[in-house]
Formats: sequence, structure tokens, C-alpha cells
Amino acid sequence: MKKVKLVVWALLLIIGVLAVPASGFASPGSYTLDGSSYGSWWVNETSSHSPYVFDSHERKFSGHFENYVFQFAANTNGSGSTVLVAFQNPTTGAVVMSPSVISGSGGAKLFLNGDYNVIVWDAPHASTGYTLTVGAYAPGQVNVLAPTSFLLKGNTYQIEASVSGTPTAVNAYAVDAGGTEYSLGALSLSGGTYKRNYTFNTTYSSNNGATMPKLRVKATYAVGGTVSSDVSIYVTNQNAAYYSGMDSTWFYSSTWNNSFVGMANNDQMCYEYAVDQRTVSGEPYQIDQDVIDYMLKQNGSYHNWTGRAGTLFTSYSTTPIPYPDVIYFSGFHWAKVTQWDASGNPTELLSKWGPDEVIKSTSANAFSGGSYGSPRLYFKK
Repeated sequence: MKKVKLVVWALLLIIGVLAVPASGFASPGSYTLDGSSYGSWWVNETSSHSPYVFDSHERKFSGHFENYVFQFAANTNGSGSTVLVAFQNPTTGAVVMSPSVISGSGGAKLFLNGDYNVIVWDAPHASTGYTLTVGAYAPGQVNVLAPTSFLLKGNTYQIEASVSGTPTAVNAYAVDAGGTEYSLGALSLSGGTYKRNYTFNTTYSSNNGATMPKLRVKATYAVGGTVSSDVSIYVTNQNAAYYSGMDSTWFYSSTWNNSFVGMANNDQMCYEYAVDQRTVSGEPYQIDQDVIDYMLKQNGSYHNWTGRAGTLFTSYSTTPIPYPDVIYFSGFHWAKVTQWDASGNPTELLSKWGPDEVIKSTSANAFSGGSYGSPRLYFKK
């Protein structure tokens, strides 16, 4: 009959080695498996328990775990089989945690508090067996639920996170691209998650558009230190009134359903974005002929654009044409056309708003009521 080696161990944590109390379980991170809190022994892979829950080769252990994140991992001894672990209520037999793969890098990290049947098996069944390890990993888990993605300056959002364990404090931070934390205040437990409302009025550094800043929620525990989790956020350069005043089609329904396409940066302008360049040597004048020479890479009266980097455009029109690739607007603004209707009329445009973001518009006339003006020149590749 195939054998499986079981090793139960405790990890060194920031505060030192966790000690198992002499009587009972009170210290977070304490645990037992089949009555022992440490050591190693051999067991039969096929258990005598009945009925089987998942697999005829499963092994069921009686476990007690104290209010902590425990890491389960398995070494398959080169067999390549997949080892799984699941958890069962020892009284009712109900599966309380679905199977997790624990073979491979890192294993599975699971928050446990109480008594469980720990069920382990491999598939397919490897003749070499596998070594199971379990250890105390962290005092809890943090999962940031909201908000994420593009946050509109001046808007108030609910910061929400799920936090396991028993933290003494839960706090939120904005983290810029350089790693600097900015406190957003404490979160309070409400309805099973930790929450607070916060009005975002600061645009945190994105390393000039290269790295999205983070929202970090950090939980502090009396035993085990701190645990944190990050999600990506970006606070816009301007507020809603500014964007809507520039573009009649601009919209912001949610952090993930809005007109924003890319983060702001200081060195790419609309005329550079239109020709697919981060930067271009020189800047065209606000004169139609220089704009035409720039787009068509011509040696003109104002600049010699023959060596301009980026996309070459081969033709232009002063009147609307079907399927234009770029539109130049009277207020010295360029926009790429990325979608058209069946007749070739632009239905989606992308443009870089000076040092601000890349923004999606849904009409060639989107800027007519603002400083960018009306379509003036139409270009094709």
C-alpha cells in the first residue's frame, strides 16, 4: 500500500516562533493535526473512514486551528501529480471549504478558526507518494474590495475591504509609484467588512504615467504584526466639471465604466499621441499648413518635418471624409479615430488632453462646445 509522509511544522514569524499552549488553544497560530502540534510520521494514504468525500485515496485528519492563516503545501517527489486539500465540518460532515491545490509553488494559504476535518488526496495517484506540510503563515487575510481603477478627482468613494482574523486596527493608504504611503484614515467594521468614505482630491504620482498608484488596506494584529493588500487606483488630474466642459460626450458611470483610457503624463501632447510617439522633436505651429506638413512629413515654410518620428499620413482633407484616421481640431487639438459607422463616420476618438489623460470621445463634434473647437482637417494614412 502506498505511503505518504506527513510533516507538520510552524513557520518562523516576524515575532519569533509560535508556541503551543500547554493546555487548550488560545494563541492565534496554534494548531493540531490528528492530536499533534508538531513532528512527522507516516500514514496510509487510503483512509479507513467512510464514506469518502472526494476520492477513494483521500486521507482525513482531525484538525484544530486558532484564528490564523495557515499554509498547506505538498511535495510530490517529482511525480507531477496534483495534491488537493479540502475542509469538512466534523459534526455535520458539510464541506466548508472547497478543494484547493497545494502542490506546486507556495501551496494554499487559508484562514482557519476552529475544528475541521482536513481531507487530502492526490490525482492521479502517484506511486511515489507526497509530503504534506502545514504551518502558521499570517495573522489574517486582507482583500481590498473597492474602489479600483480610475477615480475622479473630487468624488467620494467607499473604501471597503474584507479582513479575517481579529485585527486591532484597519487603515487605508494611497501609495504612489515611488512607494510612498499617504494615510486615508481608519476603516470601521460594518456589515461584515471594513469601510470608510473618502473624498479623493489628490493625484498621486504615477511616475509620469508609467506605474499605476495603489490603494492599500493594512490590518494590524496583536500577534503576528501586519497584513496588507493592494489594488490599483488612479486619481484623475481634473474634476468632472472640467472634463464635461471640454467634451460633450465625456461620461463617468463608475470607476471602470468611463471615458478614461490612459493615465496622465507631462511629456506627451496630443500631436505626439496622434502620430504614435511619446515625444517628437519640435512642435507644429497653430497654422493649417504647418499642421499638414507635420502630418505628411513634408519640408514646409515653417518647419522641415521630413525626419519626424512616428506614423506617416499620406493625404488630408478640409472637409469630412469617410474613415479618417486622425482629425485636427480648430483649437489646436488632434484625435485618433478608432471606430467608424458603416458609412465611415467617426464613432470613437482617442486623444491626449495636453498633460492630462488619454480620453475616449464618441463623436467628431465632441469638442465643439469647448476650447478644442470643431473639426478642421481630416487625415488618412
